[in-house]
Amino acid sequence: MTGLSGGNDKGFIYSMMRKATENGFKCVVINYRGTSGVRLTSSKFYSSASWKDFKEPLDYIYSKYCS
Repeated sequence: MTGLSGGNDKGFIYSMMRKATENGFKCVVINYRGTSGVRLTSSKFYSSASWKDFKEPLDYIYSKYCS
């Protein structure tokens, strides 16, 4: 999750991912709704109470790479 900036278009995200990749990690960025130029397709904006916005991609990543 990208933190306070809300999107993957910030330098600290690239820096962190570069270091993680150099240390053998595979990285994924999960953007909040409507950030980084992604068009909103519903009337729902990001909210910290929207835990399913995190769970859905995390479940997909787990099923594809960890099980």
